[in-house]
Amino acid sequence: TLRQSAPLMVNGVARSAVISFDVLVIDLALGPHDVGIYGVASKPAFFVTSAVGLFSLAFLSAFSATGHEEAAALHGRALRRAFGVSVLVAAGVCVSSLFIPVVFGQRYEAAIPVLAILAWRIPPAVLSGTYGSVLIARDRQIDLMRNSITVAAFVAA
Repeated sequence: TLRQSAPLMVNGVARSAVISFDVLVIDLALGPHDVGIYGVASKPAFFVTSAVGLFSLAFLSAFSATGHEEAAALHGRALRRAFGVSVLVAAGVCVSSLFIPVVFGQRYEAAIPVLAILAWRIPPAVLSGTYGSVLIARDRQIDLMRNSITVAAFVAA
């Protein structure tokens, strides 16, 4: 069981490294105040990308239960619809960034452009989650692990 689940564990570690790496870099380069600004800005975007994980799980179930012929059509439909919705959600999160000072106070006004930028992580997260679900359903966890390691190395560089 451990041998079979190791690629998914490495995938999870690599994805966590991608999400956390920027906090470390911001702290080292700019200091704790800017990490606080980033933390406020990142919460809404990370909430939505976590919801994307739920979509990916639901898609994995549906994709796994679908016959091979219908799977490609389901994958295409899911990608188009989820990507379209994710672009609308990202745009909505960008607009909602203007409410940061109302919710957190004027001290966090600098988080507005940060959230507006982080919101655009949502559409790639949708594509990545859907593609990852296809790889898992097709028993290609090692490919998923390699992709996640490559992304983590790219982000670190």
